[in-house]
Amino acid sequence: MLQLNSMIKNTLLYFTLLLLPVSIIAQNSILENFPFAEGGYTMLGKATTVPTSMEWKDSMEYWYVEDIKLLQQFKKELIFPSRMVEVTDSSRCHISICKAGKSLAYFNMKIDLDQLNTKQYLNPNKFKPAVFKTVSFDTLSAARTYLNTIFADQNLLCVDNPDLLQFEGSFIFEYNCLDEFGGCFGQQEKIIAFLTEKINRAYPNEPFELAESGGTKVELFVQVKCNYSLSEKFDLYYRVNDISWTPYSLRLNSFWKE
Repeated sequence: MLQLNSMIKNTLLYFTLLLLPVSIIAQNSILENFPFAEGGYTMLGKATTVPTSMEWKDSMEYWYVEDIKLLQQFKKELIFPSRMVEVTDSSRCHISICKAGKSLAYFNMKIDLDQLNTKQYLNPNKFKPAVFKTVSFDTLSAARTYLNTIFADQNLLCVDNPDLLQFEGSFIFEYNCLDEFGGCFGQQEKIIAFLTEKINRAYPNEPFELAESGGTKVELFVQVKCNYSLSEKFDLYYRVNDISWTPYSLRLNSFWKE
């Protein structure tokens, strides 16, 4: 449907909650940086694997939540605990956070849906069904015209790739956090800001946007959303797997209210 990045606006997430008996450091809410109380946010979801005990699984393949109180509940509950626990009846969900029809972040979770259901988070009375649509185009200009048109529709919930309006594609490079920051952990926002300034100086006439795309304690993978011309010039850092360029797909997925 919609993939570990930072919680910065317009940054992708790949946080996967694997419910395994493995110790990890206690963390904050996955959704902590989204001000749901301001309104205008939508949580869009698809349960790709659902226990048979969930009666609503066939009635709502895609669902969404706009209720501020319920979004605040999710914000409080969806955390990285100090120790993951093994579950026997779990489900994998794909979650996307959207605003004004645009996907801001998305991630996968493997969670105990039955447990959440007992807390009345996941039930058809609070989750609303969403309609999935996909349209393909022959040219970038045609896809952009279509996007500009549907963003004015009040029934639009979310579009997978709004970056298509600004950029032509993306590539990923690898940054060694030890060079200037002594490590990556807790430094992601500072690193992204540092790299943004450095790339702006090197290529002053090229529009781009950076997004965290996973990594380790010492290495950060950085996605560069830009036009093809910047990808051709870029030589500041090592390209991951020597991937030179990934143009955006001209097949657009969107999600709508019934």
